Amino acid sequence: MLSFVREQLTPIDAAGGIVRNAKGELLFIKRFGKWDLPKGKIEQGETPDLAAVREVEEECGIQALQVMKKLPSTFHIYRSPYIKEANNWVLKETHWFEMSYAGNEKLAPQTEEQIEEVCWLKPSQLEMVYKNTYGNLRELLDCYMGQAPKISS
Repeated sequence: MLSFVREQLTPIDAAGGIVRNAKGELLFIKRFGKWDLPKGKIEQGETPDLAAVREVEEECGIQALQVMKKLPSTFHIYRSPYIKEANNWVLKETHWFEMSYAGNEKLAPQTEEQIEEVCWLKPSQLEMVYKNTYGNLRELLDCYMGQAPKISS
């Protein structure tokens, strides 16, 4: 049964990062009105870690990132407007990496990717992210941070 379900989905691999700066702040983007982490599709012949660095650099306008370690992958399913067949369901696996950034470049959102905002947030500011992000990112952040911040109602 699971193999039948997988056959109905187009697999796409992506990669991204949880980036910390020298102050211990985390890098977030806002796209389509939701907080997100920088990520994107892995290009043919590219390794997941190199794709993650490239995507963070492109989406946020910074360079000289250092990959520290591999983090758990996330998965989500969606309909793709780019697949012309009626069966246009995609299973996207995003490979995540912890990265460090020691520079001081000005952040610049990649607007052609509909990124509205890029910012550094202190761990104490993550409540606003948790209130307006995707479930699989909450789980990734929970794993990375050790536990979810308390969210007031």
